[in-house]
Amino acid sequence: MIYYFICSNEECDGAEEFSRPMAEGPPQEVFCEKCKEKMIHELGANFILKGPGWPGKSLKVRDGEMEARDRNEAKLHEHDIKQKETNEVLTERRKGRAHWRKYQRENKQKVKNYKKNIKEGFTGTLPPQTFKI
Repeated sequence: MIYYFICSNEECDGAEEFSRPMAEGPPQEVFCEKCKEKMIHELGANFILKGPGWPGKSLKVRDGEMEARDRNEAKLHEHDIKQKETNEVLTERRKGRAHWRKYQRENKQKVKNYKKNIKEGFTGTLPPQTFKI
């Protein structure tokens, strides 16, 4: 881990950095080479959290990383649309045979997309159907 220290003397612009194992921790007492005053440990100078779940869009992005994120978001959006179409048609299909036949005649493209989505693995996420007795 890299530890950053700045000089406690306001008139001095001394700064040091030390690379040490995290288990050892920061050096206990460090003195400025310019004015010989005690230095202060500066916390969190370059602390960046990476990986899923952390706010990465506000951080500096490497070349090509933003395009990859955009492509991934587009795929997720496309997936959500297909899932919604599948759920909509599945809801209509569960309303009964007569209703389903009428729906198929009136919404041929939606039914075609539904069958294609089923082949691609979109099974629908509706809760189990309940029957009134």
